[in-house]
Amino acid sequence: MVEALHYVPEDDQKKRYNSIDEYRKKYGDSSQEARGNLGLQRGRALERILGTPDIESIDNEAEKKGLIMKKRFDDGKEFSVIKKRYAQNGRKELDLDAVEEYFKIVMKHQEGDPVNPEAQFANDLRIEILDQLNLDEDAVKYYSSVGTALDTTKDIRADAFFDIAGSIFTFDITAREEKSDLELDSDILITEDDISMVNEIGLTLKEDSKAERERKKLAEQAYLIQIEKVARKFVEVYQQRQVNVA
Repeated sequence: MVEALHYVPEDDQKKRYNSIDEYRKKYGDSSQEARGNLGLQRGRALERILGTPDIESIDNEAEKKGLIMKKRFDDGKEFSVIKKRYAQNGRKELDLDAVEEYFKIVMKHQEGDPVNPEAQFANDLRIEILDQLNLDEDAVKYYSSVGTALDTTKDIRADAFFDIAGSIFTFDITAREEKSDLELDSDILITEDDISMVNEIGLTLKEDSKAERERKKLAEQAYLIQIEKVARKFVEVYQQRQVNVA
């Protein structure tokens, strides 16, 4: 079981929120490392941050049901996308029934527990969303879609998603500094700067010294600030949906 990090209440909220800047001034900008990981080694980085589903089982079931088709990147590596259908206007568009069915398949073939994911970032974010919305423990479930057709299909582009009280909220982690609204296919966009401190969590101390312990403590404070801010993005989208439904 992953032991999630939790915020320790502090009187000086401004000081707490300045911990990210303080960490960067003292130890460097960890977002540079995040940018490198998400760019040059995006696959491995996302697997560490988000975890991975059982891609083989997902592809096998989706292929049998005729939901996906295979394509190749420029380097020859094969990937899957959800099939499209012709609309009444003659244009190809995503088959929403196929998309819904594919989401169910991805949810079915997860490597971990959706209410206790093994990836620490995913687990901490799930708990923070749950706390901010004041929902029951099992009302927020996490699913990784790294390497699946949800990740590679245009108009979806979801690295992972949450089921929040029965509604799906997808998100995409990008290494790009800027991404226009026209390029945003998922519900929530998370940049490398949003989660830069994830690289500092779980690292062993270089030495058992006061300086290293202080660095670890400050890193955890800054990381938790980022988790809180990212969770707020989901909460805002969730609340806006509730208003739209009402």
